[in-house]
Amino acid sequence: MGKLLPGLVVSFINQKGGVGKSTLTMLFADYLHTIGKKEGLRVAVIDADDMQNSISRKRSREDESKNAYTIMNISSKDLPERMETLKSVYDIILVDLPGNMKQEGVATVYYLIDVAFIPLEPSELDVDSSMLFYDTYRSIIEYRKNEGYKTSVYGIFNRVNPNLLEFKDLYAKKDNLAFPFLNSFVKESRVKYQRNISTTEEVNTNTEEMQVWEDVLEKITSHLNK
Repeated sequence: MGKLLPGLVVSFINQKGGVGKSTLTMLFADYLHTIGKKEGLRVAVIDADDMQNSISRKRSREDESKNAYTIMNISSKDLPERMETLKSVYDIILVDLPGNMKQEGVATVYYLIDVAFIPLEPSELDVDSSMLFYDTYRSIIEYRKNEGYKTSVYGIFNRVNPNLLEFKDLYAKKDNLAFPFLNSFVKESRVKYQRNISTTEEVNTNTEEMQVWEDVLEKITSHLNK
């Protein structure tokens, strides 16, 4: 196991492309690295999106000499056989996967995820697509349960304009959806993230934007305490 946690595997997953999985992975990794640096929390990000590799390409353009979290390119077809070794070294392993099942090994990696967050934009199209994805994913949750592994799944609203009536209506009904959602959400801020997102810099944790990551971490902690 890792130094502090038992090599927990966490992923932002959805079979709908363009919902912000990679961006959310980087933002949460930045947060974990910042708050866990003093305690020695070991964070690894596995870029398993063979076609895009957007996270590892982002790191390659930055100052890799800084004391940042680890980013590794490992294809989804190779990741399962390496996961136990990774779990012995790192406390939290964030896996970034493609938004489809065509890439070899993606389905197998789903069976390794302990805590899954399903991001979606607050639109009818995204909700319908995400509910269909969850219908498929439930068989994986059941299989893991039968094998003695617990799985936690939460929805997270991304790119939200909180003033839109469509979002307010959906947010009011979120407790009736197929899986639980975080109370907090990620506001629309594409320009800010495009300009400022970094995989090597610490983040200011004393901002309103950190609430969603605090909530994500609280769900992970709850999973460990089940």
